[in-house]
Amino acid sequence: MTDISQDDTSGVDPQLAADLLSNDRGRVKRAIESISAQRLADHLETDTGTAGLVAAFDLMPTFYRGGMPERAVIRWAVTRRSHGKLERDVELTPAICTIGEKGAFSAQPAATLTAPASAFVALACGATRGVELMSRGDLRVAGNVQLAMKMERLFDLEPNATSS
Repeated sequence: MTDISQDDTSGVDPQLAADLLSNDRGRVKRAIESISAQRLADHLETDTGTAGLVAAFDLMPTFYRGGMPERAVIRWAVTRRSHGKLERDVELTPAICTIGEKGAFSAQPAATLTAPASAFVALACGATRGVELMSRGDLRVAGNVQLAMKMERLFDLEPNATSS
């Protein structure tokens, strides 16, 4: 278990920080719903918050339901104020999802999704829908918008899919 100090959590209670790092969608969702958006954004600027973002990407293959008719690459650009962008490419095939650093796959991204770190976390745990983030301006899509709109279904993030 990761030892989480108060100094590395930007004022977030260590138990709350542990919930954010738990890799359990229900725990993460409850954690982000219990703090302000500003405190979440501040936490995601810390080393512990960065570790949580990386873990969220690393877990994506475990939630992938499959269903893509053909191979596609989607790029995520998660923005943070002081740490810059965290970019990952997500390769989707009919049955497998693979995560890589930006440019890891031979295919160019069909879509690029850009969101602040707090919006990415809210989407990844099912606390907020992509359409809502787009309407607020917190999620921008460049390229194949139809492919981007399938992400919730492909990763089991449709309404009530993650109620735990």
